[in-house]
Amino acid sequence: MQVVICYDVSDNKLRYKLVKYLEKIAVRVQLSVFKAELKANDISKLDKYAKKLLHNGAKGNVLIYQVEQEFTRSEQNFLPESFIVM
Repeated sequence: MQVVICYDVSDNKLRYKLVKYLEKIAVRVQLSVFKAELKANDISKLDKYAKKLLHNGAKGNVLIYQVEQEFTRSEQNFLPESFIVM
């Protein structure tokens, strides 16, 4: 499924670890926004990693938006269908 991943992490060390993980599975489109084609299993792994890293939201948060249409050059046209808050 196609997703847009956004994060808000103020701690530099934790943010660096999260970004390194995201760079392995997704493409950065803005400073704190990534896009990816992920399977449900990959999203589950990301969810577990982010919750562990960010202490279940106490140290920051990650949003994962599922999008309907395919990624194109006009990415600003994406509208979130649903999202997961971690």
